Amino acid sequence: EVEDMLKVPEKLFNREFEEVEIGISTMSFFPKDNLEKEQIGYGYDQGTAKPTWFGKEFVVIGKDLNQGDPIIAKVDETEIPVFTMFNNDKASVEKVADSFEQYMGVLGMIKKTDLYRRDKINDLLDEIEAIVPENSLYYWEELINSAYDYLVD
Repeated sequence: EVEDMLKVPEKLFNREFEEVEIGISTMSFFPKDNLEKEQIGYGYDQGTAKPTWFGKEFVVIGKDLNQGDPIIAKVDETEIPVFTMFNNDKASVEKVADSFEQYMGVLGMIKKTDLYRRDKINDLLDEIEAIVPENSLYYWEELINSAYDYLVD
């Protein structure tokens, strides 16, 4: 059992989908029953199960199955902002959505877009740019553009 894990709001489990395939990436969300176990190695030490550098307000709620990059929710804020981290490098932690709803909404938009068409991708990126935190557009662009490259090759 992980030590001092904060209570995770129920709305994180009331999802429209459990996985989203975006080209080569699959964003997968942990079921409630596995959430605590999935913290080990990210926000909690593997040997001691004590919080590490993340802080207990950050909870890993899923991951990119291809890259292993975690999807992280900051559960001590009402809106529950969402972050990610690249290559297990804590210096790369980046806010990618102002709220869990925004994050899931953008994934839903991506899911409905024909990623084989560059014009549809450009329109989608314009829509995303208008709603996500300013510094997170790079994350979404990379995710979508790598999907396009994978799909059209």
